[in-house]
Amino acid sequence: MLFSFVVLSLSTQGEIRAADLQSHDSIRESVRAHAETSAPESDARIEIKVGMLDKRLRLHRCEQALETFAPPGRQSSNRQTVGVRCTGSKPWTIYVPVTVSQYVPILVTTHQLQRGSTVGQADIQLKDKDISRLHRGYFKTPAEVVGKIVKRTTQANQVLLPSQLVAANAIKKGSLVTILAKTGGIQVRMKGKALSSGAVGERVQVKNLSSERKIEGIVVGSDLVEVSL
Repeated sequence: MLFSFVVLSLSTQGEIRAADLQSHDSIRESVRAHAETSAPESDARIEIKVGMLDKRLRLHRCEQALETFAPPGRQSSNRQTVGVRCTGSKPWTIYVPVTVSQYVPILVTTHQLQRGSTVGQADIQLKDKDISRLHRGYFKTPAEVVGKIVKRTTQANQVLLPSQLVAANAIKKGSLVTILAKTGGIQVRMKGKALSSGAVGERVQVKNLSSERKIEGIVVGSDLVEVSL
């Protein structure tokens, strides 16, 4: 529920003439301007919703420009409080809630994706979503998700999160691989066998089929493991 607070108690509020009142619209517009200025610079479409003020609230019209400020303390990225104050002859301070939403096109599912399935181009689409509350991340391009494996079943029109996907194994345990050994400026390729499965960027154990030696390397491509000598 939206709310507002007045810090200074005005004992003579009932005596203020209508012409001497600060309009609620002017207060809310100053809050909106503050929120727009404070919004992060990005390609996002920004939507700002300023909280309504109590209709019973009567404040002296400020003879100076209203000042806005961010109250001390941590605030969430989308739900904030903006302070507005008058520093004129009859000072007052009020706090107004404001919601700031940032909409950008991100990837969502086109239909239910089963656990263990591989994400394809037809499984995803771009839709404008509010990212201000997506603290666990999101994806903006198909290249980031196509070919990855679904860790748990996801519903249609659901934002894809990094925690829901895992990279597909580029190497499977028991498969024949190429071992790329680097030392200085020299590269040597050898035949090997994968002793564990792994995705690109992960470490796996392989066995050199010539020396029978077990070594550890990093998966750099399909059936390709790089080791350092």
